[in-house]
Amino acid sequence: MMQMTLESLFSLQAIRPPIIPTATQETRSIHIQSDLVDVSETAQDAGIPYKIAVSSKLYERLQRCYPNDPYENEVVLWDVLWLGEFERTLNMLASVFTFTAIIPSTNGGNECIRLRYVAGDPAVIEMT
Repeated sequence: MMQMTLESLFSLQAIRPPIIPTATQETRSIHIQSDLVDVSETAQDAGIPYKIAVSSKLYERLQRCYPNDPYENEVVLWDVLWLGEFERTLNMLASVFTFTAIIPSTNGGNECIRLRYVAGDPAVIEMT
């Protein structure tokens, strides 16, 4: 069993999480594999340097925030990815954790959704 020192704890932040299979099917610059949508390009705009995907259920839900405005849907996705990355820094020793996000509701208000972040290559954010 490995002994953890303060120095090794700080080095954990730079270690990549376990590998999860990557996306293969391409649609517009979005890769889809079974239930995952690769959103790495948007994540890079949010300052996230590694591959990340969201579940297709979450992606579809975020696309319904502003049905006639793809730019605003991209902004909501950006916000969710940024929030997930922020929570990851707070939970850097956990490979799986949950968090909540407030997104625009289809009826005009706001809705709180519960999300789960799973570290990997790509990292995955999904609705719970």
